[in-house]
Amino acid sequence: MLLEVLPLIKEGKLIPVPQDESLASYAPKLTKEEEIINWNMDGEKICCQIRALSPEPGAMTFFRGKILKVFKANFEKRFFDEDVINGTIIEQDRKKGIGVKVENGILWLLELQPEGKKKMNFLEFMNGYRLNIGERFE
Repeated sequence: MLLEVLPLIKEGKLIPVPQDESLASYAPKLTKEEEIINWNMDGEKICCQIRALSPEPGAMTFFRGKILKVFKANFEKRFFDEDVINGTIIEQDRKKGIGVKVENGILWLLELQPEGKKKMNFLEFMNGYRLNIGERFE
């Protein structure tokens, strides 16, 4: 979009329209509770939450008793016959990511940051933490 608009601005072909200040509003400051991932929510909403909070402050969950921030994820709609608790690691795919069961499918975690560590991609996280199918994010 910028590639289209910037030349038009330079050529004077765009007429700026002032914002109607009476329609403007401010977003309230985020709370710590809004940063925490609720694994029982719709997978698309969790994906949107992660995208909205990235890069700062990052969506947050807990893993093995420590804070884990999630910066990138993809959602895949899928239905399960089995009774798996949301937030459970159900797959590890070296191309797709770390598959976590959510309300209506799988959330593929792609970029994470364990407490006190640097950001890492899912492969680095899988290799360093030796994940087990059935482990849960809280």
